[in-house]
Amino acid sequence: MTGSAAPKPPISVCFQMTQMTTEPSDDYLRDFQQLVGEIFRLNGMLLLVGEQLGQDLDISVARWQAMGILHAQAPLTVAEMARRAGLRRQSMQRTVNRLREQARVEPRENPDHKRAPLFRLTPRGDELMVELLQRQAELTGWLTNNFALSPDDIVTTSKLLIDLRENGRSA
Repeated sequence: MTGSAAPKPPISVCFQMTQMTTEPSDDYLRDFQQLVGEIFRLNGMLLLVGEQLGQDLDISVARWQAMGILHAQAPLTVAEMARRAGLRRQSMQRTVNRLREQARVEPRENPDHKRAPLFRLTPRGDELMVELLQRQAELTGWLTNNFALSPDDIVTTSKLLIDLRENGRSA
């Protein structure tokens, strides 16, 4: 097949799917597809804004995410960080390597696994996280300005997204 793309596998090949008990209506499919599209657009906007917010600090969105994971719960292995971020270990390893080059994270011996060190933020990484958290707070204010979004709305929306993600993992 020269010049043509390989056929895409059906979704059942990509995921271990269980049989649906009912067929969704056309309206349901359309509305869900719109939701997914809005999630993609919001993600794209957040990535773009995040890159701009971290540019003067020499921090990419990927490095910001990794540092945020360690800030919330360190020490962690690269594999644990990747699972929390929903990324492949190799991708997170590249990010952690760059953070090590910048002296923002450091490895520590892992008593449970000799070849998988535990990582934590360095004092320099902690200082940077203070600035990043301030910028994140400002971004939150900018995104939610003049928007009637209650704390309960945020919790409900977050739970819905977590449930969708978890259901996708087990489908």
